[in-house]
Amino acid sequence: MNAKHSIYILTAVVLTVVLLEIGLRAFENRLSGNLNHINQIPDIAAEYEQHQGTNILFLGNSLINEAVDISQLNRQLSDDYLVKKITPDGTSLWDWNMILRNNLITPDMQLDYLVIGFAWGLLNDDYRPNPSRLGGYFSGLGDGLLLFDYGMSDFAELSEFIIGWASKLFVNREAVRNKILNNLVPNYETFVQVQNQAGAPDQAVHQTQADGTLPDYRMLNDLIDQLDEQGIKLVMIAMPIEGAYSVNEKLKETLQKRAYLYKDYRDNFRSFGALYKDGVHFNEKGREQFTHTLGKLISQELSGQ
Repeated sequence: MNAKHSIYILTAVVLTVVLLEIGLRAFENRLSGNLNHINQIPDIAAEYEQHQGTNILFLGNSLINEAVDISQLNRQLSDDYLVKKITPDGTSLWDWNMILRNNLITPDMQLDYLVIGFAWGLLNDDYRPNPSRLGGYFSGLGDGLLLFDYGMSDFAELSEFIIGWASKLFVNREAVRNKILNNLVPNYETFVQVQNQAGAPDQAVHQTQADGTLPDYRMLNDLIDQLDEQGIKLVMIAMPIEGAYSVNEKLKETLQKRAYLYKDYRDNFRSFGALYKDGVHFNEKGREQFTHTLGKLISQELSGQ
């Protein structure tokens, strides 16, 4: 009797998990705007296969998402340009590398310029990845060996990667939790956003100082090799924030030598509150000014094939 009872309970749990998985896959775009954006990446990439003019993609996380107004850029530039952005929240070079390899670095792609905005240690190989997100959205099991070679070799990370590939429920466990708590706790979403914004710079700064040695940029150099093979010109932007952060000499030398263009805006747009809504992300005024600067940059330096 006890054995049968245990089997019934186990079956019920399995069926519940399966139904939740199916439901989440069907409605995950409603879970958050970030997930909706992630699921639009293949459609964004497909637009570059058709457009015959100058194709430009901005790639990064919320730092560049909040800094670039595509509608304003379109008004500044001629119809010859197709400008889009792929900017999932909380991502780093680990994610950007796989987004590019699996969606944009293909023989049919006609991308001319790739613009990556970065800060802190987001380009470092030792910046730890989010394995479940990589497995669930940006790569597949076939990319496992490459990710292992880049340093995602910890058993826990590999397990997360495989489970994330198999289960969207596992990948989005925090988003599901936040969605539920947001409906139960007043102002919970605002509280989480403030905590994330306050904690991100400190975490990233810490990762630039691992072991007191200069980080390795093998992943970045490999990516540049892939872009060069496809004739895609790389523009790297050290993003401005209200505070200060360092770009070590090894990274600066790599970008100056290997990128098509490296622009350092760290000391620009210092306003002490007038241009930033949280010390890291631009407010509307800051976004307008920064986008205007990018429009001039594109017109002057990215205006040809």
